[in-house]
Amino acid sequence: MNYAAAQRQAKIRILLGQFAIIASAALAFGLVLEPKAGAAALFGSLIVILNSLMHVWQLKRADRIAGREAGSNLRYLFRCTLERYMVTVALFATGFVALQMAALPLISGFIIGHVAMVTRWFFESGLRRRRHG
Repeated sequence: MNYAAAQRQAKIRILLGQFAIIASAALAFGLVLEPKAGAAALFGSLIVILNSLMHVWQLKRADRIAGREAGSNLRYLFRCTLERYMVTVALFATGFVALQMAALPLISGFIIGHVAMVTRWFFESGLRRRRHG
């Protein structure tokens, strides 16, 4: 197996671990409280995942649009940060108002999603350290 395939396989394992953390937390909320609480926790975690996907997409787009111009790149990334905050607030509003989700499971799912994301970053950094020595 070559290096790129090994890295891809490691990233898949990390993402599966992140999904396992999120799914088990949502299942726990669903079993302990009620199924709607599990759905709210899952929705809160999905907000984090969508935010991360937007971040990756915007970084790639910034590189393509602004390239090496620091000022243009900074302006674009600042705008992207504002967009991500607005999307996060809009999704919370959707969960609270439109979907009538309970606050505790929704916010807890959001926090658990962040913990899973940070855990994933920690393991990815370990992969990078092993690669660079």
